[in-house]
Amino acid sequence: MKINGFKKSFPIVATTLVASVVFALFVTLQTNSVQKGPRFSGLDMATYNDSTPVKKINSQDSLFNAILTLADQYNSEKRYEKCLAELVKAQQLKPKDPSLKERISKVSVLVAAQKEQNEASQKSIASGDNYFKLKDYLNAKAAYQQAVSQNPNDEAAREKLRKTLDLLRSQKAQNILFDVAVASADKLFLAGDYVKAMQEYENASKLLPGDPYPKNKINEIIKIQVDNQVKTEEYGKAIANADKFYLLKNYQDALLNYKKASGIKPDEKYPQDKIKELTDLIAAQKVKDDAYIKAILLADESFKAIQYQNAIKSYKEALAIKPEQAYPRNKIAEIEGILARIKNAQADYDKYVALADSFYIDKKYFKARENYLMASAAKPAEAYPKEMVSKADKMLTGQEAAMAKALDEQYLRTLSGADKLLADKSYEAARAEYVKASNLKPVEQYPKDKIQEIENIFANALKNKEEQYKFAISSGDKAFANKLYELSKSEFQAALVIKPNETYPKSKLVELEKLIIAEAQLKAADSRYANSIGKADSMFMLKAYLPAKAEFQIASNMKPAEVYPKNRIVEINLILYNLEMQKSQEALYAGLIAKADKSLADKLYAQAKSQYGEASSLRPAEDYPKGKISEIDKILAEVAATKALEDTYAAAIVAADKLFASKAWDQARAGYETASSIKPVEHYPKDKIAAIDKILADAAATQTLEENYKASIVKADKLLSEKSYEAAKLEYANASGMKPSELYPKTKITEIDALLAAIAKQAAMEKDYASIISRADKLLSDKSYEPALTDYRTALNMKPAEEYPKGKIGEITQILAGLEKQKSLEAQYSGSIAKADKLLADKFYGPARAEYVNASAIKPQETYPQEKIAGIDQILADLAASRALDEKYDAMIANADK
Repeated sequence: MKINGFKKSFPIVATTLVASVVFALFVTLQTNSVQKGPRFSGLDMATYNDSTPVKKINSQDSLFNAILTLADQYNSEKRYEKCLAELVKAQQLKPKDPSLKERISKVSVLVAAQKEQNEASQKSIASGDNYFKLKDYLNAKAAYQQAVSQNPNDEAAREKLRKTLDLLRSQKAQNILFDVAVASADKLFLAGDYVKAMQEYENASKLLPGDPYPKNKINEIIKIQVDNQVKTEEYGKAIANADKFYLLKNYQDALLNYKKASGIKPDEKYPQDKIKELTDLIAAQKVKDDAYIKAILLADESFKAIQYQNAIKSYKEALAIKPEQAYPRNKIAEIEGILARIKNAQADYDKYVALADSFYIDKKYFKARENYLMASAAKPAEAYPKEMVSKADKMLTGQEAAMAKALDEQYLRTLSGADKLLADKSYEAARAEYVKASNLKPVEQYPKDKIQEIENIFANALKNKEEQYKFAISSGDKAFANKLYELSKSEFQAALVIKPNETYPKSKLVELEKLIIAEAQLKAADSRYANSIGKADSMFMLKAYLPAKAEFQIASNMKPAEVYPKNRIVEINLILYNLEMQKSQEALYAGLIAKADKSLADKLYAQAKSQYGEASSLRPAEDYPKGKISEIDKILAEVAATKALEDTYAAAIVAADKLFASKAWDQARAGYETASSIKPVEHYPKDKIAAIDKILADAAATQTLEENYKASIVKADKLLSEKSYEAAKLEYANASGMKPSELYPKTKITEIDALLAAIAKQAAMEKDYASIISRADKLLSDKSYEPALTDYRTALNMKPAEEYPKGKIGEITQILAGLEKQKSLEAQYSGSIAKADKLLADKFYGPARAEYVNASAIKPQETYPQEKIAGIDQILADLAASRALDEKYDAMIANADK
């Protein structure tokens, strides 16, 4: 047996030993090659054997592969700490290997998890040992089972569990009664009779007080009952809100609340019926609203265009769609009034002109003037009455003219004040002023119309006030009955504003204030928990992990049953562990980089290069120190070349300047070109070359500039008239280049840019729309529904009138709803099967059977749970038969002993 064991473990030992030796040899060779490097600086590289670097690479690859093989072996054996150590060695050999970083990260997580798993397992074993000493075998069994689940490879825990189970089997008589009670309770639990099921679980717990199963089921029942109560309350609140919005004809908000209620209780028929009703209502309402708006827009356009008959027709169409709307009815009345005034205007005009002419002939100029004004008011576009008013003014005596002018001014002043008061809704004061104006000029219709308008306002206000008060009281009472206290308070406050002296809304507001305070106190605990979670999440997002952990702990203490803060605390512990590991590795590298950066800033190039080399050897994958070394090498090379370059450049500039001064343009230009080729970045020789070119060009172009400019402008204007915008722009640019001071071509270029921008914007929009639709169609065909939905919505925002994206949005919304429902069903089924499989593996046959029944109810077509149920039934039957046989045997032995 020892020999076989040695043979079995030898490959691992041998592989470990070989890898360690080879790795040590490689490190020694690397160190020697670095230390001995300068000795080979004088070697002729042409005589160097090319096979040497190849062998080095091959040996490095062999070592790398050997280390990875060992790491894989450790990983398969779940010896994660040793696996991590080998992967770190491999990374030192090949720092740039992209797969190693990911593997190290994953194995680091496994190391931490295994450590946590082992610690938890040891705690569970210690707990089990304590229970075992006290002969509390059920709790000992539970603790050992937890230890095995935490660390399945712990043979000691498995052995302790087996020993405990053997002892428990000796208590089979009591266990049979316990199993019967649990089976009865499970049956009641599955039937939904939670009160009787709780009683049976309590009976089972009395038989075996240490068994956690009945206690867990009792807690589960309590949670179900609490959840059902919460759901019932939430459902009732959602239905109340929905009904309220439905009564107010706020169908969108009503639909949202009915959907919320249906989500809480999917089996309830009432919200489903309401959802269907409202969906149809909203669709019909939208069609109705669209038709109404279209008719109103068409009518308003006709009204503005003074096409009164067409406007009346469209307003009547709108009124037929929505008879309750006042706007189209008022506009029809307004147009009919206008038409009536137009019809009567000619008769009034003729009447007033005839009277005015008569008075004018009789030299009664004041009366004539007044009637000419009335005629002008009837037909403001007519010039004749205005001319006659002017003539009458000239004929009036001084006293008559002053009287007429004073009357007009007083009338207009009174009307202006009345109009302002009406605009400010000071109806009583406005009415008094209009009465004054009508008394000043009884023949004027305008103040009379305004007086009638105010009378109508008074009548409607009185009627509306009573209706508004009754509606507010009714809404407040309904909200109060449905426990919507804030809404009820708002409605009673509105009623009190309308009728401040009413006692009923005052008494309801006092009652509501007490109820709102009581409701706020109940919500305070939830608010504090939510605030704590929000604060912790904010700190977590800001990476303030320690304060976040403390806050999550506070939240967990508030609600110990909540899983979320506990999961966050575990996540933060893992992050802090990883950060600590990174911190120690990065500190040395950061120190070296800081020293090297300072040396480089102080221009100590050799020292900086050495320090960057040390940092690079520490972290070979980092590009920064390598880049800095290259930068230093370049600086040193440039310093050496700078002096010779400067001397040559200066000599060329001196010679070229002399030639420029003597106006030897060609020779000077050649000299400056030579200088520019020496130092291409210098502007001076380029500027001098440009100056020479300009001198020569100006001399050649002086005579033809004006002719070329005019020809270019004529050509550009012709191209612009032909809408050849790009060509015209180029030609104007050409003309502007000839004469930069001229504004005309610049103005035309700006004009063309604006035209091209408008054309490009429209084309881009069309192209973007088509591209988005095409992409959305492709995504939809690929069943990428969420991205497709986003694109169709983007396209609809670009072109709101397009029906195609609207239809696709509706289609995707229906598809997503179906997928979400299927996903939920699959998740429920998978969770139930997993739970049942674990219970069966732990030999909890009754609970396992109940869970398989639950899974089969979710997906009746699946055969797996039905097969498992049949298997459990057979196991239970076998156990019952075995118990009966044992009892018969015991009875026979007892009789024989007698």
